[in-house]
Amino acid sequence: MGLSGSGKSHLAQIHAKVLNEKHGRESLVFDPRYSENPTTPGEYRAKVELVERWNNPAFITGDKEEFAEVVHNSQNCAVFIDESVEFFDKGNFTPGVAIITRGRHDGHIVACIGQHYYAFPPSVRNNMSSFYCFRVSHDIAKEIAKDAGDDAFRQAPKLRNRQCIAKIGDRDAFLIKTEELKL
Repeated sequence: MGLSGSGKSHLAQIHAKVLNEKHGRESLVFDPRYSENPTTPGEYRAKVELVERWNNPAFITGDKEEFAEVVHNSQNCAVFIDESVEFFDKGNFTPGVAIITRGRHDGHIVACIGQHYYAFPPSVRNNMSSFYCFRVSHDIAKEIAKDAGDDAFRQAPKLRNRQCIAKIGDRDAFLIKTEELKL
């Protein structure tokens, strides 16, 4: 999570590529910018660019109900939810929350990308096994540090674009410079 333009989607797209090419995981992507039926050349170009950036996923949509159904009918996929605030609707979209709480049982690796920490419902935040924090405000950084039990997150307001603090499983948090990673 982090501010707009900080590199969140870039890191997720790198994960999609690695999980597909090195581990054979098909990617399922929710991206609200995706338009199934573009009506202008600009919309068509945007659709093609999104598919390419997400490394030609097995499935991509901007329709959250359709996405939830496909995820629930799939197994062992890499699941990416971009702009999670829209997707989870403050926890009111029950099928979306179920992707997080049940995803591991279906063998999925689930990644949620969003700007606002508290827009992730508690049931989503409490089920995260890995967390990548890009630049955020001082107040949010303090809350994340408290929730994660790692003071390294207090440095998040000082991060540059395409840098994040990562906490994976029980490991101590560490810095990732995603500007050095290529798609």
